[in-house]
Amino acid sequence: MVCVKNNKGFTLIELMLVISLIALLSGLSISVYSSTQTKNDLNIAVSTFVNDARNAQIKARLSSQDDAWSVKIEQSQIILFKGNNFNSRDQSYDQISKISPNITYSGLSDFSFAKVTGLPVVPGSVTLSNVSGQNLTINISSNGVINY
Repeated sequence: MVCVKNNKGFTLIELMLVISLIALLSGLSISVYSSTQTKNDLNIAVSTFVNDARNAQIKARLSSQDDAWSVKIEQSQIILFKGNNFNSRDQSYDQISKISPNITYSGLSDFSFAKVTGLPVVPGSVTLSNVSGQNLTINISSNGVINY
């Protein structure tokens, strides 16, 4: 009589190998995702600031609401507002854009654009940074060119 062994299934070693490979791949993908997310947060914050600054410049050139327009960056938000002075502004005209709370800034936090000309009252730059230490600097020149 011939005895046929019918071995179906996986051994414990094979299961442990598969589980350890899945764990390794998961760990790598989480670190890559985290790095990509922090870089993306920085890029979104820079794009949002530049967009709001250009909108303030356009509104100032058009003399929208017969006033200058400005943009101010604060922790986790960028505010486009009417006027030159943030503290004495009419808050009903504020346009608030949210950015990641993990983004920090240094340099000028407030840029005003003159009515009719749209030129910055005080040219300068602001540097945005993320938690990974990556930085992007936005420059607003005296002739109103915004680049980063």
